[in-house]
Amino acid sequence: MSCKHGLKVMVFWSILLCLSACAHPVSKEMGTKAEEDDSAFTRVLKDPTSYVGSIILWGGKIIETLNYPTGTEILVLETPVDDRGLPGSEDHSHGRFIARTAKFLDPGTYAKGKWITVRGEIAGAEIMPLGKRSYTCPVVEIRKMRLWGQRPPPLTRSPWPPRSERYDREQLQPGRPPYDWPEDMGIE
Repeated sequence: MSCKHGLKVMVFWSILLCLSACAHPVSKEMGTKAEEDDSAFTRVLKDPTSYVGSIILWGGKIIETLNYPTGTEILVLETPVDDRGLPGSEDHSHGRFIARTAKFLDPGTYAKGKWITVRGEIAGAEIMPLGKRSYTCPVVEIRKMRLWGQRPPPLTRSPWPPRSERYDREQLQPGRPPYDWPEDMGIE
């Protein structure tokens, strides 16, 4: 009887694990489509006022968080988001945007260097100094936001070698895995 119960528990946890692996890290409420292709930010940057009211999904690296009596503004270095909503490399940035909310957001939590994804409505533009020139930043009213902290590494491929490599009997050696493990895993 206990073996049958143990099998049920194991099947339950296996199914739960499989389903959680498929979960999208950005809330469904944030959505996945809008003005989120790589060219959307550059189009909006050229003429932000013509996109007022458009819903966007943008991400990037926090440059600065400023609090005012009316709310908080987060200055973000834009980077394209992937299909999971994760901000990409800052090497691919097209510019900056301001994410605005009426709520108080602690600058200690929303600190410089952390990564965020913002779902919101374009509210216009703000001209601000950038070095010795003026820069037009699109302003986004935040509807939903995900703070990533440290940006997770992009999933470029499976962490496991291809099946043929894992099960190639010629590579097996006694006491060793059939392929090289990353050194930081502490496995010999």
